[in-house]
Amino acid sequence: MPINQSNRISTLELAMRAFAICSSLSVAIGAAMPAQAADGDFIDAQRAARSRDWPSLDLYREQMHTNLLAPYPEYWQLNNNLVQQPPQAINTFLERYQKSAISEKLLGDYIEAKARAGDFSAIKPLVTRLTNPDDNETCAVALTNAANGDVLALSALRADV
Repeated sequence: MPINQSNRISTLELAMRAFAICSSLSVAIGAAMPAQAADGDFIDAQRAARSRDWPSLDLYREQMHTNLLAPYPEYWQLNNNLVQQPPQAINTFLERYQKSAISEKLLGDYIEAKARAGDFSAIKPLVTRLTNPDDNETCAVALTNAANGDVLALSALRADV
């Protein structure tokens, strides 16, 4: 195609387009850097939790407090010895991370652990917060309700047996 005035790009316009593209790439790369750092913190925090390095996990928890993955170090700390946790510690976590999958997971784990330990009074105020119980959690809730005087609580499970 012959070059004419209508489809010709000036050197200045070409330089401006190249600058805009480079600027966009720079912004995209800059935005990805904190995400990569956050991923690294998450992986390091997970390693600390698995090796039971609680002081390091505390540091990662502080570093990640504004991160999307912030609940996980706290979840690992609470889940370390779940049966020993007071209901208020669980409730505080649930309030802080409302409607998140990890708060539902912690609540379910807590209800199961406390039911196995026979500590039904600790779970009673929390059972209504469980929104998507699995079979074990449903059983733990029924046991809790039965232990707190609901004589029909366990009969609801009969259809599932």
